[in-house]
Amino acid sequence: MDGNLLAPVHDGSTLYISVPTLPTSHSEEELKPTFIALEWPSGTQKWTQTVDNEYPYQPIVDENSLYTLGYNATITVLDTGSGEITDSIDLGYGWLDRGIHHGERLLGSADSQIYALSTESHTLDWEFESDREFVGGPAASGNTLVFATQYGGLIAIDTEDGSLTWKRSSIMGSRTSLSSPMIHDGSIFISSGSQLGSFSLTDGSTNWTIPLGGDTTLSPTLTDQGIVVCTDNQVYCHAGDSGERKWESELPGQPMSSGVGTPGAVFIPTKRNRIYKLDTQSGGVDDFIEAEAGADFYSLSVLGDHLFYSEKSTGIIYHT
Repeated sequence: MDGNLLAPVHDGSTLYISVPTLPTSHSEEELKPTFIALEWPSGTQKWTQTVDNEYPYQPIVDENSLYTLGYNATITVLDTGSGEITDSIDLGYGWLDRGIHHGERLLGSADSQIYALSTESHTLDWEFESDREFVGGPAASGNTLVFATQYGGLIAIDTEDGSLTWKRSSIMGSRTSLSSPMIHDGSIFISSGSQLGSFSLTDGSTNWTIPLGGDTTLSPTLTDQGIVVCTDNQVYCHAGDSGERKWESELPGQPMSSGVGTPGAVFIPTKRNRIYKLDTQSGGVDDFIEAEAGADFYSLSVLGDHLFYSEKSTGIIYHT
């Protein structure tokens, strides 16, 4: 198989990764990804399954099922034990963007539509139509689902019935593009342009906004010392409650994401084929992982004290 893996997802005992099967000619053949289940921690392969969802997004896993999202408005459901296809759900519209598993529902977006799919019956519990298209992925806490929208907007939906909780048409300027939101301790953290902002989960009011030293639409990352966000080749850490800057660090390469946090460290992938490990207390660079050209460094995932990433079609496990 060729191509890069998406970030592994896991349910505590099994890792699930996907590799797109690339066309061998210049025909209009669709990309059909193969999903692979590996036992954790042995890495023994349990099963493989190829599905018809071309250009796949990050899969989502719950107790019994792996949900694959794709370009063709269909969710293909795989049994996590056997890999068999148990259902194919056609929502009938749009390009299925990233989603999340929250409670008893799968929550995601397609263009300007939000859907809530029951993980028990595989039927729609509710739908919500927005006047703007959604950007990035959602975040949820309690009964509140949060999405960023076009032109710098932010919207909150009740996860139980799909009703509108609150909406802001522009939180940091209408000409800005927002990152995917991140929720922690009753606040929504989001980056846009050259700013990092914190907003109330209850009503969307602004807690604080902080200028950054460069432009970014990379999503903030939660660490044990604060909120980390990257711009150009800079990394910033801010206190979640006040927005106070704790430290600033410079990397030799441009970050491809704001990374993933582990106790005492944050791992940040860059375009120089390196993943840098920064100390969350000081921002100092402790170490780096170097890979061959073409490594898919968007694909970072953490399970316990292990970091997972990929180099082309090879999955790599790194002890943090």
